[in-house]
Amino acid sequence: MADVVLPIKISFDDWFSQIRQDLPNLEFPNPDGVKNWRETVTQLINMNSLDNIPIPTKSTYPKDEDWRKWGAYFVDIMLDSV
Repeated sequence: MADVVLPIKISFDDWFSQIRQDLPNLEFPNPDGVKNWRETVTQLINMNSLDNIPIPTKSTYPKDEDWRKWGAYFVDIMLDSV
C-alpha cells in the first residue's frame, strides 16, 4: 500500500481528497467541509462497510478540529488492515 497522508498541517477537504487517491480501493463521498466532517466520514464508513472504524459522534469528537484525531486513527487502522 502507498503511504497515506496523515491529517497534519492540512485542511479536512484537502486531506480527504488526498486519502481518496491514497486508498483507491475504497469508495469516497464528496467532502462537505470541516463543519460536516462527521457526516462525511460516516458515509465513508457505511459505503465501505468498515465495521472496525468508529463512527464519530459529537459526544466522542466534540470539536471540528477533532477530525484530525479520528483521521489519525483511520489511517492507523487502514494501514494495519493491509
